Amino acid sequence: IVYEIQNDNLLACGGGGGGGGGGSSPAARKAKKAKKAKAKLNFKKRQLSKMAAAGESTSALQAEIDLLEKDLEELEK
Repeated sequence: IVYEIQNDNLLACGGGGGGGGGGSSPAARKAKKAKKAKAKLNFKKRQLSKMAAAGESTSALQAEIDLLEKDLEELEK
């Protein structure tokens, strides 16, 4: 009987959170997304400079970087 009561409590308290975000505010989620985008952008830029130094084609990677920069601008508005 005690187990069932505890189980009911867990079910009653367990919902919410919005999935993966832990109930963080929209501003916090946006900030987290912007931080991830910046990290990804910096990684791609380092990758681009390595490829350029090696004499490889960088046009596809440059297009990705341009897209990431545009997305980041949107997130920071």
